[in-house]
Amino acid sequence: MKQLLTLFALAATSGMAIAQCNSPVPASATVIDTDGEYSIFGAQWVCGSVTATLGSNFVNAFIEGNAHVTATTNLGVYSVRTGSTLTISGLNNNIYYDPTATIVDNGTNTMLTVCPDLTFDYTNAPANGCDPAMHVGSLTLPTITASPNPATDAITLTGDLPATFNYTVRDARGALVASGAAHAGRIDCSAWPVGLYQVQACGITGSVIAALRVLKAR
Repeated sequence: MKQLLTLFALAATSGMAIAQCNSPVPASATVIDTDGEYSIFGAQWVCGSVTATLGSNFVNAFIEGNAHVTATTNLGVYSVRTGSTLTISGLNNNIYYDPTATIVDNGTNTMLTVCPDLTFDYTNAPANGCDPAMHVGSLTLPTITASPNPATDAITLTGDLPATFNYTVRDARGALVASGAAHAGRIDCSAWPVGLYQVQACGITGSVIAALRVLKAR
């Protein structure tokens, strides 16, 4: 049994956990879209704003924005998106998380990896899965605003930001739409399709220093 756990731990820190900063949600994932306690083996897709407790070992969990998850597991792999909170207990868990997520580590030998551009690939995700509109989460911060919002051709970010900063823009499914350097806070959005976007202002190291939602109009 000890040898089996050792082999699984090696897999979790190499092959199983590889590319968790840009992970495909598998078709076999169990969708968790209501609050409650769950003891499910394998892949789990936790929807945005859900409050859930996970209690099975060997979990591979994909946690959407604004979720609140408590997990008491061993040898699990967790990918945690924007604005979510994960409280973890147990042994040898691997956690990949967006800088805006909150991780409370009460475990032993937990591996923590910050992913500035953490996204999920929904190509093969369960058809009856989480609502894409919930993926963005509620990220508006009081120190930054966008105007106009809704926008048509361009937005200007104002607030606690340097004159020039880097930015990334993702759609409601987490796909990268645009990135670059914003001068005087201005970001061209004329080429974005109509929809809801997450705009992140990033520091020199790529870490997110502010984030908010922008609606692109016609």
